[in-house]
Amino acid sequence: RAVDVVFSTATFHWVRDHPALFRALFQTLKPGGRLIAQCGGGSNLATIAARAMAILRSDRYAPLVGDWPGPWEFADPVTTADRLGAAEFVDVETGLVHAPVTMPDAEAYREFLTTVVLGTHLERIPDETLRREFIASLVDAGAADTPLFVLDYWRLNLRARRPADQ
Repeated sequence: RAVDVVFSTATFHWVRDHPALFRALFQTLKPGGRLIAQCGGGSNLATIAARAMAILRSDRYAPLVGDWPGPWEFADPVTTADRLGAAEFVDVETGLVHAPVTMPDAEAYREFLTTVVLGTHLERIPDETLRREFIASLVDAGAADTPLFVLDYWRLNLRARRPADQ
């Protein structure tokens, strides 16, 4: 059943195949229907992602995770606009907004990394001791940052419309 609006927040970056996602959303919308969404984009979480992947590529973790590329697709505004256009959307608008978040202390940072940001990473590490060490390494790195315990969020805003005659 077709819908008038698709609204999404903090979800699309978990879908690795954005072209397929946008084609499916286009088909879900009624003619004239709108897509309004926000997700991670551009260099979203670049610092923590690079640190996490460096650890996972180390000799200790690599046998557990293989060549896994990570869970996210953080596309830039131009790529996203092109993908939306290729899916036949019109009136496409995309843009990035920097929205860093600073955690109040090491424990809050650890909890947020464990439960929100890096859950899919942790699922790939079967040993509890290695999971704790993985997170501890990231918390230690965050403690050395200036400012401390910052997550470098970048929000990708997107709006598009299915043409009324399609």
